[in-house]
Amino acid sequence: MLPDLPWALSYLWDWFQELASARQSGMAANPLTFQEIRAYSKMLCLRIDAWETRVLRRMDETALATWRGEQAAQRAARTPAGEQGSAQIPATDVRHIKGLLRGLAAKKAAQAEKGLLGKGGKHARSG
Repeated sequence: MLPDLPWALSYLWDWFQELASARQSGMAANPLTFQEIRAYSKMLCLRIDAWETRVLRRMDETALATWRGEQAAQRAARTPAGEQGSAQIPATDVRHIKGLLRGLAAKKAAQAEKGLLGKGGKHARSG
């Protein structure tokens, strides 16, 4: 649950909601950029101070992290038991990254033993 926003800062929440509703997105939601905040302030003739920009970007970071967590939970809920999904490993999780790389190396070695890989470790063409 989010803490109550002080009334004196509620305008920042309004600004954030307007900015977020016009967010650019492709494969995933993109963070608000400084350029978008600046364009928003120019269009509405607002004077957005540096500290307000930092607050808006922090609100955006938090919102995106929450959204991404919800998306991951939904994907996990849709993945059948025992089936590996396309879960992402954080770059700071060295133990799991090493395990992933070892697994990929073992898979490649097994393919090479079966003659499925040609020179340079690339898949051999059938033909």
